[in-house]
Amino acid sequence: MPYREESEWEYKVDKIDENDFQSQLNDYGSSKWELITIHDNEIILKRKVITQVEY
Repeated sequence: MPYREESEWEYKVDKIDENDFQSQLNDYGSSKWELITIHDNEIILKRKVITQVEY
C-alpha cells in the first residue's frame, strides 16, 4: 500500500539581484518554490516535497 510523505525545505538567498535571483529560482525549479519573506535584502524560499512511497 503506497503512502505519501511530505517534507518542507527552506532555501535562503543572501542578496537580491534580479537576474541572479531568477537563475537561482530556475536552478531549484521555480514551480516548486514559494517565496516566503523578503526583508533586509534576504529572501527565503520554501517548498513542500511530496513523495509517494511504495512498499
